Amino acid sequence: MVAKACQLLRPVKVLCPRWVTSVRYNATDEGFLPLSSECQNTADLFQLIEAYDTMEIAGHKHIVDCCSQLLFLVYEKEFSNIPWIIGQDYYIAHMQIVMNDLVDNLLSPFVQHPSFNKLLIMLEKKVDEMDGDELAVVFTSLQLLGLAEVHQIVHKIYFRLGSEDVHFTLKNISMLAEGLRNFKRSDIPMVNIVVPRIEELFAKDETGAGNKDDLDSLCNIFIRIKHLVGKEMNSEAVNRISGLASVDENLQDLNTISSCLRFVRHILSPHTGRTLSEKTLTKLSDIAENCLEKVNNNVSMMKPQDIAQICHNMKRLGIYNPTLSNKIHDKCMELLVEPVTVAELSCIVHGVSRRMPLDVRRNVEELVHRHIQDADVFILSNFADTLRSMNSTNIELMSAYEQKVLENVDKLSRFITLLHKVLLILLRSGTKYQPFHSQFQTELLRLLSTQQGVSIWCVSSLAMYLLPNSHLVIPQVLMDKLQAIIPQCDLTNLTKILVGLNLMHRPWVRQMHSQLLDLHTLLYRNIGAKLKNIGNLFTLCQTIEELYLKIHMKEPAVINQLMNQLPEFTKDLSERQFNRIISIFRRLFYYHPEVYEDLISHCIRNISDISFSSFSNLLHILSKVGYPPKQLDEFSLACTDVLEKSYNDLDVLSQLNFVYDMCVLQMFPDNWLKKIFTLDFLEEVDIFIADRPEVCSTVETLMMMLNRCVVLECPDLDVPWFHEDYCKEKSAIGNTAANTARGYLTFSTVTMKQVGDVLSDVLGGEQFYGKDVQSPYFYPLSFEALLDSKKNPVTYATSSIVRPEDMGYQRVAILLQPESAFCVDSKQLKGFELIRKRHLEIMGYKIVEVPYFDWQSMALTDWSAKVDYIQKQLFT
Repeated sequence: MVAKACQLLRPVKVLCPRWVTSVRYNATDEGFLPLSSECQNTADLFQLIEAYDTMEIAGHKHIVDCCSQLLFLVYEKEFSNIPWIIGQDYYIAHMQIVMNDLVDNLLSPFVQHPSFNKLLIMLEKKVDEMDGDELAVVFTSLQLLGLAEVHQIVHKIYFRLGSEDVHFTLKNISMLAEGLRNFKRSDIPMVNIVVPRIEELFAKDETGAGNKDDLDSLCNIFIRIKHLVGKEMNSEAVNRISGLASVDENLQDLNTISSCLRFVRHILSPHTGRTLSEKTLTKLSDIAENCLEKVNNNVSMMKPQDIAQICHNMKRLGIYNPTLSNKIHDKCMELLVEPVTVAELSCIVHGVSRRMPLDVRRNVEELVHRHIQDADVFILSNFADTLRSMNSTNIELMSAYEQKVLENVDKLSRFITLLHKVLLILLRSGTKYQPFHSQFQTELLRLLSTQQGVSIWCVSSLAMYLLPNSHLVIPQVLMDKLQAIIPQCDLTNLTKILVGLNLMHRPWVRQMHSQLLDLHTLLYRNIGAKLKNIGNLFTLCQTIEELYLKIHMKEPAVINQLMNQLPEFTKDLSERQFNRIISIFRRLFYYHPEVYEDLISHCIRNISDISFSSFSNLLHILSKVGYPPKQLDEFSLACTDVLEKSYNDLDVLSQLNFVYDMCVLQMFPDNWLKKIFTLDFLEEVDIFIADRPEVCSTVETLMMMLNRCVVLECPDLDVPWFHEDYCKEKSAIGNTAANTARGYLTFSTVTMKQVGDVLSDVLGGEQFYGKDVQSPYFYPLSFEALLDSKKNPVTYATSSIVRPEDMGYQRVAILLQPESAFCVDSKQLKGFELIRKRHLEIMGYKIVEVPYFDWQSMALTDWSAKVDYIQKQLFT
């Protein structure tokens, strides 16, 4: 054995994991002692360790080399055939092994090997000779190899790490900080080593001269310790990282870019984000924008792990960049053509979303279905994120996913963060397989009764799933836990409980009225107290997201109280604040004139600094809610100016959307409207559709609506109506894309029948009105009637024989307006309803509006009241 080992005793280049920067070898002091990098497997390395032990020739640097090389061989060689291990990141791979309860099976054979014990004995003798670099490498290697925290050598390394004579670099501290994720508690000795060391480096200003390794290290350190240090230290970290990230050379590597995005996401978490100043938050926004610009230039170089890291952080930060997303999507499709393991697939699918074409989504779902049996608990949670992102409704896939969850429920229950992701997708599952839900509910209730089931995070997460699946009565163990934790909950956990309550099925809610009343009383008492303590825009926006946008059933009183506070923060906005508010209103169509005027004024004042994307988002919001700016002329000029300046950078779809939104607000850019209907532009449209077939329907619909708008409201432009055949074709095949795309929805069948019966009474029979018809220029009408000059009803069939206008008949459009036609908790019609009403009036229609809040009100409960309501509108 010694003879074989001695064949390896010659100096060669060290082959170490990518996170090992430098392990120095001193030829003068120790001579040419053997290295371990030629060992092709762990058996060879163990033989070499035996040789070191027998010959007593190993110096401390060779021991360091053996530790790092053993880690490399275990994860890169021995585990290479395990499909679910994400081997490119040893920390994640180690977490997977722990989560799957496989430490004894996979790591113990190496740690319990006699040769490994001899390595530890040699290490114990030499540990006092090691510097910061070597200690960090050894400690990380032993930790990821699964050596118990209570082992005496671990304690000796802890003691040595705390010595004042050990000098640390950012890279050393980063390696030690990364190890914090593998500990169950935050008060472990390593915290007392990492935090003082980084404070010391900050005090001495020894955080690097500006290279990418310093940037990567700082990001990784503060991802792990952000919650253990104060506001000042986190702010200082942001300042230093911002400075390093502004150097172009430091953001050329995708790993470093991923680290920066992860840092921004983590530092903006509720615990730390609300403590940061506006200046610091602006710097974080700049870091993220800079990173995305660099990602855009490096998409072709992306590997599965890069896609997972970058896309996951973009989604969590709420960033959507259409151009970048399309590039990443194309790269994902390129990678998915090749054979992939379940680990690679779980990374790649982070780059896909519900915006992808249906056929591509089905292919991705098929791949996930095919690999689901190879998934471990970590990848199961990744797939949960993916299925939610794609809005998957594939029943076979969800059934297979549920079965896999049941097989791993014991493992998932030990890691509540993973379980939380799984619960979110199961709540949206398209299957209603009762045996699964019954068995799964039993397991969750058992978890509630354990020691783990006492934490606020655990109880609120489990309640999110258990409440909707409770029938007749809420289990007492769940009630007891909720009543204990609700007074202590933060907004995130309150939201999870609210989600569960809002998803409860109505037939069972009546049976549990008393229990639900108790829970709601506790919840809103807590929420009311928290709403009074909001002191900055960041916290307010985050509260709106948590308490309103993220829950299924909305509470108007909550959103109104939050929105009433918003004008306090919108008078003087930074660019980051402006975009934060815009991101809220894009998902929440709330009619707020005061805030809208502030946003419009901000755009007009800062037009040279506002990006097209930000300006376009504001315009789209105003269009959606139908808010006409008070500064209409100034804003119209600003819109046209922004469109002209950005023209060369915009695709056809962006141009059409922008111009249509202007038209909805009655701002008509004549030059652009003329240009859109020229042959040259129409050829550009055809080329764009050929390149992007998935948006064909959207572009065609926009062109039709713009054509309709110009014909009706800008007759002086002399643009002909050339979408007649298109609209007839779509109508003939039952495709109402042009209408559903902009939200022209109708009431329920029951309400339609009620209004139809009332019209029969008022007009004298069904022959006097048409139901579900279309106006000229193809606007959908709930009902249409004709009245002669004396306001007598005319048989509706007449309209198919002669033009009503020629006979002097009055067209009457009866428009049923559901809740979706109005802004949130408001009687303000949205933009798509306002433009329909405006165009119908231009065409000579008398409009009879039947909003849901009138029709369903107490005033119209009896039949005679409904008849009087319709009759008064028809004939006055």
